[in-house]
Amino acid sequence: MDKATSDHQQDQQWLENIKSGNGKALEALYRHYRDDFLAFAQRYGASQEDLLDVYQDAIIVLFENVKSGKITELSSSVKTYLFSIGKYKLIDRLRQKGRNMSTEDIGQLEGLGENVMEEQLELTHRQQQLRRAINILGGQCKTLLLLFYYRRYSIEAIRQEMDYKNDNVVKAHKSRCMKSLRKIIDDLDIL
Repeated sequence: MDKATSDHQQDQQWLENIKSGNGKALEALYRHYRDDFLAFAQRYGASQEDLLDVYQDAIIVLFENVKSGKITELSSSVKTYLFSIGKYKLIDRLRQKGRNMSTEDIGQLEGLGENVMEEQLELTHRQQQLRRAINILGGQCKTLLLLFYYRRYSIEAIRQEMDYKNDNVVKAHKSRCMKSLRKIIDDLDIL
């Protein structure tokens, strides 16, 4: 049996044990990935307390999704799933604490999926298409749309972050970017 098969079986066993209410399995899972998560996340300047809170939140999300039946099997590893949840919770926590995250910080955290983990979460066809279209769009449009729609930055915050002249310029650029994105998606639908 190869390592990938063994890891997949271990992940499935964890999911089954959590679903059945085995608290020791959840505790073992927590301990198994905690140090890896803390090591990865500490480079983003959050306190150890915040990192532990974020990791615990990711564990809770996994637990709730397994117990509710929302997740019965993952197309990625449990580690991928936890780290993906954790990275977005970390971004939100840093923003809530007033830390202005640079575009580079967000890009590094978003790149975690490609750089640290080998697998992706299962995405619907439409989500895959949107991701592909945004990557094709690229550049400032990609950054602006991710900040506005995904990170929920205000127009003013985007203006400051991306050094636009005024809020109206941000709005006009966002509108042009959305038009370009829609065209890319339409073109992808044709292919």
